[in-house]
Amino acid sequence: NLKLYYMIGLPSETDEDLVAIRDLTLLIRDQMLGAARARGTVGRIVASVNPLIPKPGTTYQWMPMTDARVIDEKIDRLRGLVGDTDNVFFNIKSERHSYYQGLLSLGDRRVADVIELAERNGHNWRAAVAETGLDAEAYLYRDRSGDDFLPWQIIDGGMKTSFFRQELERSRRGELTFAEIAEALVLRGRQAHVARLESHDHQLDPADSQQVAEKPEWRGGDLDD
Repeated sequence: NLKLYYMIGLPSETDEDLVAIRDLTLLIRDQMLGAARARGTVGRIVASVNPLIPKPGTTYQWMPMTDARVIDEKIDRLRGLVGDTDNVFFNIKSERHSYYQGLLSLGDRRVADVIELAERNGHNWRAAVAETGLDAEAYLYRDRSGDDFLPWQIIDGGMKTSFFRQELERSRRGELTFAEIAEALVLRGRQAHVARLESHDHQLDPADSQQVAEKPEWRGGDLDD
């Protein structure tokens, strides 16, 4: 069995991207079936599809969520594309799920009252929002790209805002981030983890410490830039 994860509602998404979800899934399925027949067992592919929910401390943290009506249209289109696909189960999350997840992701202390009401009313988030008078659309559908400072930037996640800005522009241009950058970021996280362990007097195997502390060759410039 194999599980795939897809996302819809990204900036600049077109109908060709929805078709590509189907085509990639079919390609993977055909490869999987070819290998499975020789073994005498056929597995199943589960494809999970979720609307984009911008998260703090990520490249799309400035972006608004896609309008609910548009998401529903994309979901209907995707269901039509994959409805007759054998050996593949598409689990497509509705806009209702992304609505409350977006509030939890992008909300501030004013969302606390909504959470308490939703717990009491059977998780009817829209009713809770209406009862509290919260302007949910200001959290979910506002473009923050012009904001100099975001509320969650008081928390240092270890990555500079300039890096996410650069990544956002790369995404808009359809450019990939260099693999070396990803490798160096992972290594930086490992080095920080080792430093925390050592600062708390944890016993760390010297070989492990050396392994994670070694710095790879880096030719792409300073990550802080």
